[in-house]
Amino acid sequence: MQAIKLFKTIFSAAAVGIVAVALCACGEKSPEEIAQTNKRKAELAVRRAQVMSAENKNAQAVEMLETAYRELGALPNVCEALGNALAQEGKTDSAGVFYEQAFDGDNSRLDLLVFAANAYEQTSNWDAAEQAYLKYLAKKNDDPSAHKHLAKIYQKQGNFEKSLNEYMAMLKTAKRNPDTAEAAVIGGLFFKIGNTAQAKLWLESALEVTLPENTATRREIYTNL
Repeated sequence: MQAIKLFKTIFSAAAVGIVAVALCACGEKSPEEIAQTNKRKAELAVRRAQVMSAENKNAQAVEMLETAYRELGALPNVCEALGNALAQEGKTDSAGVFYEQAFDGDNSRLDLLVFAANAYEQTSNWDAAEQAYLKYLAKKNDDPSAHKHLAKIYQKQGNFEKSLNEYMAMLKTAKRNPDTAEAAVIGGLFFKIGNTAQAKLWLESALEVTLPENTATRREIYTNL
């Protein structure tokens, strides 16, 4: 009898242990379930922030998205929405940082790098804009617009040879001749790097086709001739 009682006690204890473990297991979420939950939370936060922005409540939208960012991590849609909201608040440099983080989470969205570069350009953060365009062009080297933007950035930085190379890359990828304003800039860049023969060729060619009323371009040409 004592042996039977002992067996029942051991069996009951084991059964209780199994039930407890099962209940604990049921209460825990798998990494996949957590990811899905976070995704739904992120989508909800983004939708709410978009409504707030549409109602001109940008500061509240930023606050909500910053909370989602802290709680859920650097999810691409949260980072992009936060970049958009910050840009609307005029905080374009910070917006650029979040656009880049959004790209880091979703490398298929190359446009996010362009958003970042444009945001940095608005605050004259040329170094950050340069790096964003270089990352973009490493993936999509046949975009003439990006080459031209990068050429202008190098020009502002005083990197005239790099600027000239990017202008030439722009013309090559666009498969066209330069307009008069571009020809004047290219001629000026040749002048700045000491290639006066090429500078004169480009500037004189530009001058021949520049209309008299186009005073800005003509001034650019005469400055370097």
